[in-house]
Amino acid sequence: MDEKNKKAIKRVFFIVISISLFVFLISSFSFYPLFSFLPVFFLVLFTFLYNVVEDPRSSEGFFVAGLCGFWVDILSTVPVGFYLLTFLIFTFFLKLLLKKYVKIFSFS
Repeated sequence: MDEKNKKAIKRVFFIVISISLFVFLISSFSFYPLFSFLPVFFLVLFTFLYNVVEDPRSSEGFFVAGLCGFWVDILSTVPVGFYLLTFLIFTFFLKLLLKKYVKIFSFS
């Protein structure tokens, strides 16, 4: 395994652990009905910002979208897979838009 693959694997593990801990932390404080939207809001925001900052040709944003969609599915009452597919479709169209029409910087 070369150095580039090792960095990618470390980055994926960091993303999985950080998103999971963040969801557990936010959902533990959102037991009041007034704050029940917070985990979903932050996961949608994180997915959007990650895909905007990431290189549009990279596929790591789909992994982040799938993971965030999975957590929103776990926290919601809709059929399992609905938000997962919604996040993946949103990411696909966002990357398509960014690749063809928008030229911004990326940190990748």
